[in-house]
Amino acid sequence: MKKLLGLIGLMGLMGILPIEPIMPITPMLAQDSNHIVLHVDVQQFFIDNEYSANRVNGYTLPGFTMRPYLAWQVNPKVEFQAGVHWLHYWGNAGYPRGPINEPSPASSDTVDAIHLLPWMQAKVGITPEITLVAGSLVNTDGHGLPYPLYNPERLYAVDPEAGLQMLADFSHLNADLWVDWRNFIWRHST
Repeated sequence: MKKLLGLIGLMGLMGILPIEPIMPITPMLAQDSNHIVLHVDVQQFFIDNEYSANRVNGYTLPGFTMRPYLAWQVNPKVEFQAGVHWLHYWGNAGYPRGPINEPSPASSDTVDAIHLLPWMQAKVGITPEITLVAGSLVNTDGHGLPYPLYNPERLYAVDPEAGLQMLADFSHLNADLWVDWRNFIWRHST
């Protein structure tokens, strides 16, 4: 049974099994405007790398992400979202200590028991096909990149991405251009 669960987890990480997105890949702005709506996005996961990892010591990621947020539709082309992003690993008293936005679930050196981060996003529909996003980025499918370029484990093992993004959804082209600000440099920093 453990080998079967490990194989299913490995296939999920390799992209053979689909990973259900938290929200649609391209944000669709509502037709009606001036509404505030409460959303709660939850994704539970159980990735068993205990027996399927050949190059590193195996580890298991059981847990969930929860994102409660308020969405305010200002007009049919502009939407603001604000809330929190919560990442929790079952059976662990804390969140792994490591570089910001880097997965380090195998670490036993932990910090805060509850890992909450602000979720703030602004979406602007430039045209029906092009949407600009600022703040927390839309990333439910690894930006459409295959496994060697983007590890799907990042969707539930690291902090959400934040920066600027442009999403294009034409009949012949889907594009996702983004800049993720992972950290910055203080003035006069060495």
